[in-house]
Amino acid sequence: MFTLPTQPMTLTDAIGNTFKLWWTTLVSILPLSIAAAIISGLPIFVKSYLGETHNEFYIAVLGLISIINIIPTTAIFAKLGHAAHNQTVTLSQALGVGIVKFPAMLGWLAITCAVILLAVGIVYLVSSSPIAIILSILILFLIITTLLMYVLCVVPLIVFENLSVIAAIQKSFAITKNQWWYAGGLLTVVVSFAAIVNIAGALLMGPAGSVIAYCFTLPLQTSMIIIFYEHLKLRHEHQS
Repeated sequence: MFTLPTQPMTLTDAIGNTFKLWWTTLVSILPLSIAAAIISGLPIFVKSYLGETHNEFYIAVLGLISIINIIPTTAIFAKLGHAAHNQTVTLSQALGVGIVKFPAMLGWLAITCAVILLAVGIVYLVSSSPIAIILSILILFLIITTLLMYVLCVVPLIVFENLSVIAAIQKSFAITKNQWWYAGGLLTVVVSFAAIVNIAGALLMGPAGSVIAYCFTLPLQTSMIIIFYEHLKLRHEHQS
């Protein structure tokens, strides 16, 4: 059983607790992560079937899948967040949270997509030479990575504190202040591990392997966000 610390965590402790929370809840969370992985994997199989044709249809499928996947993904956050406090949430209750939070999460998805499209548009506008493209991609990567560190707590704030999307973004920036290096270290370790697992799955079993690997890496990355959120809450409580 996972026990959440009562004191702010060091980065090493946060990494360890991320893996502990993931491992102790893996079996109970597996139905939700399998559902999310299968839904996420559908575009891969659609693309392999369509080939290089019907790109408009593929983009439409990708958008629809992203919207549908909000519910099981949010449910995973709900179940893991309560598990961190030794509270039991059934699958139906977790899915209920996913449905209730769907409008706010859809807004968050829309903002995320808008930022990505803006970044792609900027790269396209400055694509006058290969060097300009490379430099613009590097700069945008640094900007987006920095933004990611500051918005890491948006989903937990929406799910557990019932904040609107804009309020969650504002609070995530506020509570992550001076903790970007902590978020960066946690992201680097956990996301690198998840990437290795995903790549190994793809190399060993192709698209099916990617889907199987995602069943395990999605709850791991969700556990990381939950632990970071809980660390910031503990840090705020001990400073006030």
